[in-house]
Amino acid sequence: MPPSIAVAARPPDSPFHPHGVPDMTHGSLSALALSLSAGLVVAADPPRPTDPVKPVAATEVVPVSARIEIVEAGIKGEQAWAKAFADAKTAYSKTRDYSGYMVRQERVGGKLLAEQTCEIRVRTEPFAIYSLTLAPKGLFNQELAYMSGKKDDKVRAKMAGVAGAGGFVTVSADDAKANAESRYTITNTGIGAVLKRIETALDAERVVKNTPQVVASEYKFNDRPCMRYEIFCERAHAKRFAARMVVYIDNEYKLPVRFEAYDAPKVGEKAGELTECVSFVKLVFNAGLGDAVFDK
Repeated sequence: MPPSIAVAARPPDSPFHPHGVPDMTHGSLSALALSLSAGLVVAADPPRPTDPVKPVAATEVVPVSARIEIVEAGIKGEQAWAKAFADAKTAYSKTRDYSGYMVRQERVGGKLLAEQTCEIRVRTEPFAIYSLTLAPKGLFNQELAYMSGKKDDKVRAKMAGVAGAGGFVTVSADDAKANAESRYTITNTGIGAVLKRIETALDAERVVKNTPQVVASEYKFNDRPCMRYEIFCERAHAKRFAARMVVYIDNEYKLPVRFEAYDAPKVGEKAGELTECVSFVKLVFNAGLGDAVFDK
């Protein structure tokens, strides 16, 4: 049975959407998971960092079952967000590595693409990342691996389907085929990349002397207590990243576990279009990931 989603009313001072959590028709909270009606199975835990990565059958794909429910609304946003974001950067600076699952959906070339579920393993310093795509079917078993400063600073890629029959090949980080289904390269993927994305977006607002409004609420994401920060950048300008961003900070991890970005609403519409949404679940931190995990 698909997970239930509890939705609360939006705080009255929010101009963008009349409902607390967007209706997510373009990034549904199946966007935190693959559709359970597709016959997929929820697994208990991600593989251990030392486990070899083996191709898996479609029925073994691990979707992300998630529930978002409001606990308390109306917290003073701007001050809470400033502290939370500073704490998040500090927490990430103390993170050596992490592994888990990433679920994302992005608008590329004006089209909202299918949700992707990936197993990821990341080392923060020196930066290294490995990604195995589990869904959708067209990207099943695509693998990307990168280690900063290794292999001429290029990416090792094994494409999905028959294109990957020859195994791993070395490509540039911005290779068109490896990045056809995402707005970002593998080198700009992960929790650290999300933090940088948010920081860059807010820096652009400061340059034009725009002070974003923030609505903060206590939430549960994937049954974990967190704070949900809805950030409004209402005044349009050339460098604006998004009209509205929504960031979920895990209370224990102090890190973002979900990020959403939306365009401004079009004339006559109440909500802007989703441009990207990424979630991180079943996270395991500081397991000691070495080069062998990323050396493909």
